[in-house]
Order: sequence, then C-alpha cells, then structure tokens
Amino acid sequence: MNLEQALKKIEELDGELKQSTLYFEKEKDRLIILVASWKRKVESKGLRRESLREGYNATTGMHYKTFEIELPGDLAITAVLDYLKENELPNLYPYTFRKIDYMPKKKSYEVELDLEYDIRLEEEFLRKYFENNPY
Repeated sequence: MNLEQALKKIEELDGELKQSTLYFEKEKDRLIILVASWKRKVESKGLRRESLREGYNATTGMHYKTFEIELPGDLAITAVLDYLKENELPNLYPYTFRKIDYMPKKKSYEVELDLEYDIRLEEEFLRKYFENNPY
C-alpha cells in the first residue's frame, strides 16, 4: 500500500467517523426524550387542571388562563411543545397558545393560553349607539 492509498483510506474513515458521530448524537437526543416521556408516565405528571392565574387582557380582548405543567427541565423545548400539543391542549379547545416559561424554582413550566372569549364592543354596535344617543 502506498502513501496515496493510505491517505485516501484515512479520509474515508474520517468521513465515516463524522457521520457516525452525528448519528449517535441524534440518537442520544431521541433516547433522552423517550426516557423523560416514560419517566413522566411513571410519575403521572402533566398539566394541572386548575389555573394559577386567569384574567382578561384588554389589549388583546381575550380571557387568559395560566396553567402549570410538571415536566423535566432538561427536555428540549420542542419536546415540551409536542407533549402539550398532543396530550393537553386538545382538552382546552378553543384557545390561542400565548407563551410557555420554565420556572426553575418550581421545576415546572408555566403555560399561558388565551381562551376564545372576546368582550370588546363591536364597531357596528358602537356606531348605532352613538347615532341614537347624541352627546
């Protein structure tokens, strides 16, 4: 085997090593998500149905509720969002997802939703009111 063939073989092996490393990193992330999912099932953690806060936001014209969800803090945010989308949010329909924050002190996430309840006065109502009630 000459030097040129040896260098070519080294390059091929280096490429295989890089591909294997990428594959194993992706597989490791996938397995972490699966283990955390099973851990949640065993501990039966999830969304607490009673809201932490609720109120009305005049800016958006929406009623909002804030819930606490107990999930491991080391999960990727995409895994948390997928869990919410598939398991918890269908039970709260109709809603508009507003935000999610991780609270390290409580070791849980805080999820804020806008519920479809708009109490703003409509333009047609206001126009008729002011036409019939001059200053």
